[in-house]
Amino acid sequence: MDLSGDKSLLDLIKKDFKSVNPDVRLSASICLGNVTIGNPRFFLKQVFQMFKNAEAKEKSLFFYSIREIAISKPECLKDQLDHTSTLLMD
Repeated sequence: MDLSGDKSLLDLIKKDFKSVNPDVRLSASICLGNVTIGNPRFFLKQVFQMFKNAEAKEKSLFFYSIREIAISKPECLKDQLDHTSTLLMD
């Protein structure tokens, strides 16, 4: 489902990335991956921008987001190999 019309969604997920509860942080990262699948053209750019701006302790959470995308709809990442390899190298 395309959730790109919900302007507050990414802010909610970003907020949960900063939770003190590690389970909430992990759930947020998995959620971000699943949300991205609904409209990869819109959300993948957002995911990689969030990664670039994330604090060091949050960066590992994006691996779970990318993992969810790769498991559920790997073709979404085909056009984003440069960004994905940068994320993996970081």
